[in-house]
Amino acid sequence: MKKLTSLILACVMMFSLAACGGGGGGASTPSGSSGNTSSGGSGSSGDQEVITLKLSDCHSPTATNHLAMQRIAEEVATQTDGRIQIEVYPSSQLGDVKPSMEAIQMNTLDMAISNQAVLGSVVPELAVLGAPFMFETDDQIANALNGELGEKINELAQEKGITIACYLPTGFRHVFSTVPVRTIEDFQNIKIRTMENPLDMATFNALGAIATPMGYNELFTAMQQNTVNAGENALSNIATDGFTEVAKYVTLTGHFYNVCPVLISQSAIEKIPEDLRDTFFQACRDGAEAGRQMCMEANEAAIEELEAAGLEIIEIDREPLKQATASLYEEFADSLPQEMLDMVAAAEK
Repeated sequence: MKKLTSLILACVMMFSLAACGGGGGGASTPSGSSGNTSSGGSGSSGDQEVITLKLSDCHSPTATNHLAMQRIAEEVATQTDGRIQIEVYPSSQLGDVKPSMEAIQMNTLDMAISNQAVLGSVVPELAVLGAPFMFETDDQIANALNGELGEKINELAQEKGITIACYLPTGFRHVFSTVPVRTIEDFQNIKIRTMENPLDMATFNALGAIATPMGYNELFTAMQQNTVNAGENALSNIATDGFTEVAKYVTLTGHFYNVCPVLISQSAIEKIPEDLRDTFFQACRDGAEAGRQMCMEANEAAIEELEAAGLEIIEIDREPLKQATASLYEEFADSLPQEMLDMVAAAEK
């Protein structure tokens, strides 16, 4: 029965991508939507004005993250009695992550999903979400984002012309490789693909690996050709993005936690009637929480799928890894302010 459940979840959530790209698929609208396709403008349903917002999503239509964006759209439609509709455009149809963020700043796009690397380029303090071994549990980061930490990051983003409608935490990231990584010593000289993020690269260099930044869409071929030995991602992404064909091992490092902020422009906020704004943002948060649960279920199901594909799941002692990367908190102190680290610690309680 467990295998059947895993198979169903894997099929529904296949191709969940950590990086973005690709094409295909039109806009997705929540069930029971009006189908209004005005460009971020308004139409009417009976005697009620209907506001339609366009959301740029870099993920494929079947990706877990896209399904989570759909859940947000459904919750907004439900809680506003259909007066606000979100059309979700997958596969970067409205632009990739960075151009979409810039469009939000310029008020030429309503909403967009982002990531820590891109939003962190304009809000350096967002690094606190991706600091090594910062979080211990899924609930801890959810509590932090729903509390002071999330509010603080949003304040900093608003100074850059960006409002964060909600946060979608998608899970811990783990190492997958062509050679076994059982202890910290096994990281020596392993070439691992990282995002082009200084803190990400410094983390793996501190572990003794050779951080090799490259596009996520290049990683499969790089592992196939032995250009790199390893990558890192959430478990569901490792399972559904094809890496079971080139990787032999998954090491449960839990080194970073992946969070996707959902952005909204000031012009989009102004389209929403004042009496609906609080409801709208609460609906976004409620939808994101439902999406988070989907991601947690997908990660749990992925363990069985990875094992069924022949990969070995390795438990590693994380304490030596934490100790090896501890000095990075001082090295990157400008983007990891103590005030925000204290907010993370408070979320544990």
